[in-house]
Amino acid sequence: MPNASRSKVLAGVAICLGWIFLAGCANLQTRFDSVLTSYQGQRYLEEHEYALGVEDLSHRLKQQPDNGAAAYWLGRLYLAQEHPSKALPALQKAVELKPQYADAHFWLGVAHWAMMDFEKERLAYERALALEPDHTQARVYLGHHYVDREQWSLALIHYRRVLDEEPGHPSALFYTAECLEQLGREQSARQAWKAYLDRYPDGGRALEATRRLNGFGDFSYRNIILGKRQVTIEKIRFEQGTATLKSSSLPSLDLIGANLERRSDLRLHVIVYVQEDAALARKRAQAIEEAIVQRTSGADSEQLLLSWFGQAETITVDGERFQEPRSVHFVTEAGPDVS
Repeated sequence: MPNASRSKVLAGVAICLGWIFLAGCANLQTRFDSVLTSYQGQRYLEEHEYALGVEDLSHRLKQQPDNGAAAYWLGRLYLAQEHPSKALPALQKAVELKPQYADAHFWLGVAHWAMMDFEKERLAYERALALEPDHTQARVYLGHHYVDREQWSLALIHYRRVLDEEPGHPSALFYTAECLEQLGREQSARQAWKAYLDRYPDGGRALEATRRLNGFGDFSYRNIILGKRQVTIEKIRFEQGTATLKSSSLPSLDLIGANLERRSDLRLHVIVYVQEDAALARKRAQAIEEAIVQRTSGADSEQLLLSWFGQAETITVDGERFQEPRSVHFVTEAGPDVS
């Protein structure tokens, strides 16, 4: 074991011993074994030393068959290795030895899910929640269980319970919107998709949330292609009747500018629509160009190709056409090496 790791373990052991003596544990050795095993098991997991941890904890469990912590962390490590068939008996032993430990029931549920035993998965999550009603992971995963079965109302109950405790929980926010949409509650679903995007405007889920939001005719967020990369941006907004950009639009323009800076050969069409006011549309296009160039040292105005129209933009989503009286759209100019 490297010196640094040995020092960490020794420090952890010292802390553990202090806890044990302060608690006045009747069975000092058993308590020590459990606490030390938990400390080491977590370290194996955090440092991705899965094989080493499996070897160590398998041996320890043979030597100490009543060590519930060894069974629990062995199961966790097998799951990390994507070996659910090996994780299952270890986690079953963990819940037998530590029946009041909610985490053991939760991870047993995950193992059942990986083995496609969905009824036992649900029961394991419910046992975890019976022991610990605020167990966030168990409640989220129970929601996912119901989503997989299209039981939207049941799933929604659990996601909302999570959001009561953690308003920014990403999975609960995303799947709350999904459930509301599937239940036909359009206005609530729109608000929920926007709530997700307001907190998490990046990544694959943001792209999907934006597609769903746009499907309702709401273009507060839009997906655009920069080179071959698809990203989500917030609607470009201006002070009413002017070409003065609102500060809320600057992060989206900064994202665009960063991509232009990274790829000097990238060309981007900036297309502005203002119904019945082409002159204002032109000023807004120029304001966007100026903001991007001024805020990004490596972006060049020649990379931005401006267009403006005194009419509404027609946007088609899944075959349905929408009219946006005032909008901005960005389109990468096609080329042989755009990436």
